[in-house]
This record gives sequence, C-alpha cells and structure tokens, in this order.
Amino acid sequence: MADLVQNAANVAIDPTSSPQLLQGQLGGEAFTQGCPLYQTNAANGYWFNASGGGNALQAGGQTKLGIAVTQCAAAGQPCVVFTSGRINLGATLTVGETYDVSVNVGKIFPVGSLATNNYVSELGIAVNANYIQTPPGGMFATNTQHA
Repeated sequence: MADLVQNAANVAIDPTSSPQLLQGQLGGEAFTQGCPLYQTNAANGYWFNASGGGNALQAGGQTKLGIAVTQCAAAGQPCVVFTSGRINLGATLTVGETYDVSVNVGKIFPVGSLATNNYVSELGIAVNANYIQTPPGGMFATNTQHA
C-alpha cells in the first residue's frame, strides 16, 4: 500500500472532538500541514518529520507524536501541533482503516503497509472518508518494530 496523497489546504481539526492542540511549538525543520511529527524532547520543544523506517525517536517512541496543523517554513519557526481528537488529513481515507507513520519521512500510510523492522506508530482510525480519530489518550508509538 502507498502513502496517503495529502492536500495540505484540506487539513483541518474537528472542533467538536475536544482536540488537543499544542500552540507555540517550534519546528526543527521544514514541514507542511498534515505531516506526522515527533518531538525531540520536552525541554526544547522542536518538532521534526516522523518516520517509521528510522529509529524509535524518529517514530515518536521516546517523546511525543503529533500532526502538523500549520506549516513550518524552516527550523526555529513556530507551528501548531495536533495530538488528539479528530483531524482531516487532507486525503481520502478508508473507513475503519488504522493509519500509521510511514517509513517515508513526513508521510502517513495504512497499517497494512508496515513491513519487517518498521516502527509501529498509530495515528488513528478513519471514522469517515476524511477524518481520523486518535486512540483514547492520543496518538502513540509503541517503540516496537514490526515482525
């Protein structure tokens, strides 16, 4: 299965879902709306494009996992990060499918695309053709590599 084809202009939060948004965050590199992100550590708050094909940190397994609500043009620029609730990923989704951080940096794919040694980082389940709902407590990375 392939990565989602996302349209950043369509990324939106469902305000009725009691979303958790982290305001005033700082990007550690450039990214656009809808990209899965990980935070390097709680002290500096820098966010980077996540990847399930790298190491546990890049998959969000050692700190926080989120999705960019605003773009970040360059390192050190402010951004807003979504961590729980419902979000429109700007892509057509399969209802009931679970979506994870892709092995490709800054991308999202269906859980069925996980391969051996990919890190499992669940973003949410599609509740309709546009929105995913995060698990209770928000997105999570397992620190586990797929068998």
